[in-house]
Amino acid sequence: MRPLSNNRPLALIASVMPSAARNRWVVLLAVTLAVLPFAAVAFFQLAPDAPSPATGRAQVVAHGVSPLPGQTLAWRIVQDTAEPRQQAVAEERALGFALADQQAVLVSDQRFDSQQRLAAGEASFVAGGSLQQRASLTDQPAPYYRLALVAAEQATEAGGDRLVFAGDAWTTPAGEQFDLDLIRNVVAPNEAATIPAANGLTAVLATAGTIEVEAGADPPVRLEAGQAANVAGELAIYGVGLEPATYVAAVVGPEVPAPPAPPTGSITINVLGCPAGLTAAAVVAGGFSPDAVDGCQPTALAADPLLILAGNQPLAPDQPAPEQGGYTWNFLLYSPFPVADFELPAAYDSYLLVNPAGIVKASDGSGVTPSVPDPDVLFVDGQVPNPVATLFLFAGDAGGSISLAPFTCPEGMTIENFDSSFCETPSGSFDLEISSLASGQRLTIADATMSPGSPFYTWSALPSGNYTINAPALPAAHTDFTIPGLDPDPATGSYTVALTAAIADAQHNLFFLQEGDSGAGGTITVTVLNCPPGMGRDSLVPAACQPATGFDLNLYPPTGGVLGMSDASVLANTVTWNDVPFVEYGIEEIVLPAGYTDAYAPDAPTSSLSERVSVVAVSETSPRQGFTIYNLLVPAGTPDLTSDADN
Repeated sequence: MRPLSNNRPLALIASVMPSAARNRWVVLLAVTLAVLPFAAVAFFQLAPDAPSPATGRAQVVAHGVSPLPGQTLAWRIVQDTAEPRQQAVAEERALGFALADQQAVLVSDQRFDSQQRLAAGEASFVAGGSLQQRASLTDQPAPYYRLALVAAEQATEAGGDRLVFAGDAWTTPAGEQFDLDLIRNVVAPNEAATIPAANGLTAVLATAGTIEVEAGADPPVRLEAGQAANVAGELAIYGVGLEPATYVAAVVGPEVPAPPAPPTGSITINVLGCPAGLTAAAVVAGGFSPDAVDGCQPTALAADPLLILAGNQPLAPDQPAPEQGGYTWNFLLYSPFPVADFELPAAYDSYLLVNPAGIVKASDGSGVTPSVPDPDVLFVDGQVPNPVATLFLFAGDAGGSISLAPFTCPEGMTIENFDSSFCETPSGSFDLEISSLASGQRLTIADATMSPGSPFYTWSALPSGNYTINAPALPAAHTDFTIPGLDPDPATGSYTVALTAAIADAQHNLFFLQEGDSGAGGTITVTVLNCPPGMGRDSLVPAACQPATGFDLNLYPPTGGVLGMSDASVLANTVTWNDVPFVEYGIEEIVLPAGYTDAYAPDAPTSSLSERVSVVAVSETSPRQGFTIYNLLVPAGTPDLTSDADN
């Protein structure tokens, strides 16, 4: 059996001996340290597959991999206190280990969103820069140890806590990142344990009992509970005294190869500008075949396109080639990439973004909806690491026009005995209205132009599509109107005209008739549209909204009662109540389509009793009334716009 020794190196004697005895060593200590060269110890370069530093009954209780924090390092051991959870605060931590002493400690890492419960004697690896709260799990503070590997000049910085040990400086081994292990062991009196040589100084902390640490031919170092030392080379640790002793040792292990670089890919968007007259619908109908896109040529966008990263950060292409109509993003990690809206050249007003999976993204003006499960997103993955998409641009619609020339016909003239030769230019007030079936936009006679000497009111710059023509206000004594050459809608009494690329301008005569008082009353027509997510009352774009389904309306006469949609004529998303008496009515959308929360009718006043109810009045001079309701998706947290009159 090895004889136990009371010898200690001078550096440890200065830190653990009583002050009177320490003074006797001051001169000798100064002389000895003066002749010791810095980093005189040469460390072994451990192989990456070196065995565990825990031998015998010893166990590795915490470990991790990290770069080392500087060119010269030192171990720093501090006894800290974990306050109760309500009082403990999170702090930035140095690289190393947290070791619970006599009580449990809860470690909550706010930077890495993780928790660890350390029972007495348990430890956790601490990555450099971690933001951790260390808290007692009782109502009393819990002492614990911080073993940190720091830049040498920070070895004495205890942060206001009790500094147990400030280690010697040593040179960082060559390499990028290293394995760090914390070993725990219990040795009986006169029992020996060993720790292999490490990639630097090994820090040893006695946590219970007494141990002696030997390294090579150096005198042994005796450590009582709460004392520490750092030693180079292979260590032998002996239990001293009558009781078992416990210790931990912090070891820098072998260099660890960096993880392989994650796979990356690229995204390319090729832009083709299509000739005027070629529409998105025609290209889709043609299956994007060469014949269907004939004449589409490489085109530069008005600005580089953007992908959207996490946190809504835009990413521009690193390989733009606008003169060739190509834009490429390289070195993209495998993930989905949302595509931002495109800035189009002046000659174009709509687009389709297409890849082999289908239509990825479509502008509102294209009249086409995406066909892929995840619209507006391009994917880089193992199956398609370098996806290529094509952006088709379509020339702007120059717009068409509708021209109406109104005439009043004599009393008694009806559809059955109509003769335009008896009709003349109207006098008195009246109104005309055209409405887009696609967008719901309504234009009145105030929006039209009239050239001097011409009987025609003209609405210009109208996108291609179908439009209804109505006369919401007729000249005095007139009860109906007709437009020769067009067929009336039997449900609404309105007329429909189509503007196309081939027939962009429509011109018609409109005749007001006096069929006499039938007593039938007027008509009220309501069109309901669904608007896309994110659109609110202040950002309403009628052209972006689509015909609604799954809604229900009520019409409230002033005399009481309710007229529902079963009492009306319903054509798709248009509801018309016919032959209603000439009074004021309330209209409410009582059921909104799934997901929609706000029914907005900007062209109709609201009731003083409820903002849910719009008000419309029919009269002998205005027998036909109507408006559009836009259903909106109101985000969570938006103030309620449907309160009653007293808010």
